[in-house]
Amino acid sequence: MTVKTARRYHAPARTSQARQTRARILVAARELFERRGFAATMGEVADAAGVSVGTVELGFKTKGALLDAVVDVAIAGDDEPVSLFQRSWATSLEDVDAQHFLSVVAGIVAEVAVDVAPLLLALDQAAPTDTRIAALNDRLTRQRMQTASWVVQGLVRRGALADDLSADDAVQTALLLLDPIVHRRLLIQQGWDRPRLERFLRRSFRRLLGAPSREPASSTLRPGPAGP
Repeated sequence: MTVKTARRYHAPARTSQARQTRARILVAARELFERRGFAATMGEVADAAGVSVGTVELGFKTKGALLDAVVDVAIAGDDEPVSLFQRSWATSLEDVDAQHFLSVVAGIVAEVAVDVAPLLLALDQAAPTDTRIAALNDRLTRQRMQTASWVVQGLVRRGALADDLSADDAVQTALLLLDPIVHRRLLIQQGWDRPRLERFLRRSFRRLLGAPSREPASSTLRPGPAGP
């Protein structure tokens, strides 16, 4: 007597369609969260994405989980479970000098800041009542600490950390430059664009943490409008 083994069902077209639907939902949700904050509804997201509310709920369960996924995409470019420091931009920096290292870091931080700053209102609104978003805020805080420590360790390995700066003080300084509230003030309230924020971060990382800068004086930031 022979025993038939079940064949695994594999449908590439269906998998691709599901991924496209998920991406469409995330794009719609991001636009709504940026514009309406956490007041945006699952129904509005479904309408904007051209799917049913049931499809949105099947993929993300709750609005908090949907916002969590939107923030992941804003930070990493996708919502895949890959550590920030295992991504190609981070692993490619192993052998570069301190100036290049901080230049790349500043560019990545500016890119993420531009994408995340418009979502901070939704996060602030959701955190007091949504446990998923409260946990997300805690995770983002830990990730910023890990990133600040990684930046400082990168300078220490390259012998580029300022002699009069302790590692702990350097981490706290880096944390300030990674603070999304600072980014939101500069980008949203002051109207800075990404290149200006990137230049500011590059100079600040170098000057405050001790890596020497050889940038020409002509590239000095122009003073912007007075803040509120």
